[in-house]
Amino acid sequence: MSHRYDLVVLGGGIVGIWTARQAAARGARVALVEIGPSSLGDEAAPKPALRFSRRENLGATRARHHVLTGNSPYWGGGLCRNDCETLREMFSLESCAVATARLARHYDGIERTLGITPSLPSAQPQPLLEELTLSEIAVLPGKRRGLWSGFAEQVRRGRSAVTCLVASTISEVASDPLGQVNSVTVELSSGKVARLQAPLFALAMGVVDSNLFALRNLGGILSEEAKRYVGTRLHDHWSVPLARMRWKNGTPLSQLFPPKFYRGGIVGRRSCDSVGFFHFTANLDELPPYDRVKKFLSVRQKGETFGRQVRAALGTVGRPLLMARAGVHYLLERELYIPDGCEITLTFDFQSYASALNRIAIEGDEAVLDWDIRPQDIDAFGRTVSARRDSLCRALSSHGLEVEWLAGDGGSGASAEYLGKAAIDAFHLGGGLQVCGAANDGVVDSRFVVRGTTNLHVLGTANFRRPGLANPVLTLLAQSQQFVFEHFDQGAVQ
Repeated sequence: MSHRYDLVVLGGGIVGIWTARQAAARGARVALVEIGPSSLGDEAAPKPALRFSRRENLGATRARHHVLTGNSPYWGGGLCRNDCETLREMFSLESCAVATARLARHYDGIERTLGITPSLPSAQPQPLLEELTLSEIAVLPGKRRGLWSGFAEQVRRGRSAVTCLVASTISEVASDPLGQVNSVTVELSSGKVARLQAPLFALAMGVVDSNLFALRNLGGILSEEAKRYVGTRLHDHWSVPLARMRWKNGTPLSQLFPPKFYRGGIVGRRSCDSVGFFHFTANLDELPPYDRVKKFLSVRQKGETFGRQVRAALGTVGRPLLMARAGVHYLLERELYIPDGCEITLTFDFQSYASALNRIAIEGDEAVLDWDIRPQDIDAFGRTVSARRDSLCRALSSHGLEVEWLAGDGGSGASAEYLGKAAIDAFHLGGGLQVCGAANDGVVDSRFVVRGTTNLHVLGTANFRRPGLANPVLTLLAQSQQFVFEHFDQGAVQ
């Protein structure tokens, strides 16, 4: 059976659902195809399984979910902006003005939609070092992250304006000789086959599955140049602890940590340079009373049963004095309560190098990911440690903190050894279907259209050339919003 739509979205995660909802709100007939079930409780392990030929990329497995809503039930809620220069590097745009005009203009609207207010210039503190710049990450409260689970509930009740085909597998992509994708063939959970036709298609799966989709289905469609780059130059952020210390409230550093209740969310502050950013972290998963509070919020965000939510909520009242102290601190200081003497870590997050050796391929019934710390990563980390170690230690010590430096002196051998044991990826895997640069070295063009096609767009971190300096979700939603604006607000699709 054949069905015709204005837009077919492939992938029902954070970006796919946002794109489908925004297009449907503008009157478009939208179909969304998701390989997983509609309910989180029915989620199974993603297939094909990933095998790592070198180092495991944690996000490639732990942030890969075949279920309607994708990774949104596990997403920490972080929203932060990439600046103009970073956007240019991420998408190889010709000028900062172009990057700002096309993406940054959507940041404001998306933040308003999600209840995040602009930062107040008068509230901006000083960064950790004078030569660094300050940035903020606004974390959505758990209830507002429910936009995606709410969509899934509408689908289950048959109340969604979007036609959702869940537990469905795409078996064929058909195109004409000019590169116009005409249809995708979908094998439904019922065993039936549906042919979805549209003038516009959006590939919005996670980075692993977007690359696997391209490797399996687009070989006969891609231009010869684009084929060379599919699945290569993957990237992420490395997150590396630099120093440990015991926290002391009431110093100027309290403007940077703990996170503040501000702008309609929970705001964390970071001190940035051109490579990455420095920030303070504490293990809230093990720090009372937040360990039990976080468990309750996670249960609620995942939309688990009422009984489980009640049990998790009751667990948060098992420490009444500590909860009361945290509540009073919140009312007085508008920030999370971190007691004096709590162990915290100064952490450095930086962009990994998009090496051609970081790649994903299909071998038989499994997917193989070649991922590792590359020499360029070691060099970037070593240069940062050499340049910043002494000034960071002096800055922290000047506020009465006893600093235990962990990361060595920045020498290449020490940096390689330390990164090997201490660095973790930040669950921001991207690349493989990256935007073309000046050397034509990519898979999609500047409008995120797959080269060799005229109407198949890639929306997601798969099209990033670099990971950027921030959690990518706000930029992903801005990219999605720009796509909807171009094709539906201006009436391009009838």
